[in-house]
Amino acid sequence: MPQDDIPDLDLFWWMTWVKPDKLVHAVLFGMQFILVMIPIAYQSANNNIRSISLYCAGAVVVWGLSTEIIQRFVPGRSFDWADWIADILGIAIAYWSRPLLFKILLKRNGLN
Repeated sequence: MPQDDIPDLDLFWWMTWVKPDKLVHAVLFGMQFILVMIPIAYQSANNNIRSISLYCAGAVVVWGLSTEIIQRFVPGRSFDWADWIADILGIAIAYWSRPLLFKILLKRNGLN
């Protein structure tokens, strides 16, 4: 959905300069990173979660750029650098929170 079709939601002071579209990009791409990284990290034999996480983050960043490039060729859509930057910020937040995420998942599954 193009950003112009999303109604303004001025619920909080920061929503005047952060559009809901960008927030959605950050959340969705952060979740994509988590959903790609967790199964691969669990199946890893060498347990090098940091390097696996970096590869997964890089793959999701490239996926975000690819979707923006594809949108350039779709009628009614356009390439937006700000969307891709929001994607990267969401991925970065998810990457930095991965130690806490793994701690929660390990405790929930009785592995820690």
